[in-house]
Amino acid sequence: MIDNLHEIDPNDLAAIFYRPKDDVDKLLADFVQDLARQGVRVGGIVQRHLRDANG
Repeated sequence: MIDNLHEIDPNDLAAIFYRPKDDVDKLLADFVQDLARQGVRVGGIVQRHLRDANG
């Protein structure tokens, strides 16, 4: 955990752009999973919506 906001490197921040038709929850979950596989520590919660045949 960061105890001092001055420890944050602004070059380590990012934004994710997506279209309304994209499943942003899956996009974020996949992104975090890729980071974790690279050994990056990630904390937080990603919600997942499961869609059935009716949407």
